[in-house]
Amino acid sequence: MIKGYTWKLINSQRRIKELYSELNSFIQLIPDGIVIISQDFKILWMNTVVEKLLDKKIHEGINMHCYEIFYKKNVICEVCPVKKAFENVCLVEETITYLSGSIFNIRAVPIFDEYHKVSKVMVLIRDVTKQKKNRGTINSSAEDRSSSFVSQWNCS
Repeated sequence: MIKGYTWKLINSQRRIKELYSELNSFIQLIPDGIVIISQDFKILWMNTVVEKLLDKKIHEGINMHCYEIFYKKNVICEVCPVKKAFENVCLVEETITYLSGSIFNIRAVPIFDEYHKVSKVMVLIRDVTKQKKNRGTINSSAEDRSSSFVSQWNCS
C-alpha cells in the first residue's frame, strides 16, 4: 500500500517538474522583460530578457532591491510604478526615458494572495526606443531624458 502512494507521489513530483519546465519555456519566449517583485521591493524572479536589458546575469539580480538593480540607488525611486501598484491595487503603466536615452514602457501588475491582498507585483518591461525614434518623438535634450514620465492608471 505504501509503495503505491510513494509511486503516485514520485509521478506527481515528476509531472510538476515537467509542467514547471514547460511553463518556464513559454515565459522565456515572451519578448518583454518580466520581473516579480516582493513587498520589500526585492526581485524574486526575472526572465532572460531582463538579463539582456540590464547586461547582468539573472542570479546577480535575485534578492536585490529593484531600485538597486535598475537605477543603482539606495532608496525607492520617486516615480515608482511598483510602489503605486502596491498602494493603489491596480495596474500602473509608465513610459520612462532613462539618462542613456533608452525608453521603456513599464507595466506594474499587482499579484494577489488568497486573502485578496497584493503580495507581489509583476513588472513587464518593453523597450520602445526604436518605435519612438521611428516616430521622431525622441528629444535629444538631457533634461527631457531624465524627466520624461507618462503615467496611465488602470484602476477600475
